[in-house]
Amino acid sequence: MVAKLELALQLARNEENQAAQIFQSAQMEASRAESDLDRALKYRDEYFEMSEGLRSSNFASQQLKAARLFLGRINDLVSQQRELVAAKITSSESYKASWQEARAKRKGVERFIDKREANKSLADYKNEQKLLDDLFLVGRSE
Repeated sequence: MVAKLELALQLARNEENQAAQIFQSAQMEASRAESDLDRALKYRDEYFEMSEGLRSSNFASQQLKAARLFLGRINDLVSQQRELVAAKITSSESYKASWQEARAKRKGVERFIDKREANKSLADYKNEQKLLDDLFLVGRSE
């Protein structure tokens, strides 16, 4: 029975470690997506400032239209990146919950083993006391 409990504990530890690695990977992906979003926002802001400079310097209207069109594409990219960040964060939170469940399961197995060992120790102690009591009674009756 002890070997089965140790196996259950090892399996729970493996499950927790695997869930932790997946969660960590999801966190890193979310962080990268947020970093990409920050870069896209910065690029958009820089390009917007540059296109504002074009407006004030009598550039051809076609160049201004092209700049506005490109700025629209950058805004689309930013919107898509925001959606990706939100999805990655949601995914990361889901993996965090899975990891927390695996950790709770491992702790439950550990508590069960500890309680079982404590109960066995108590049972052993009671058996020893009973033997001593029996010896004492046998010694008295003689």
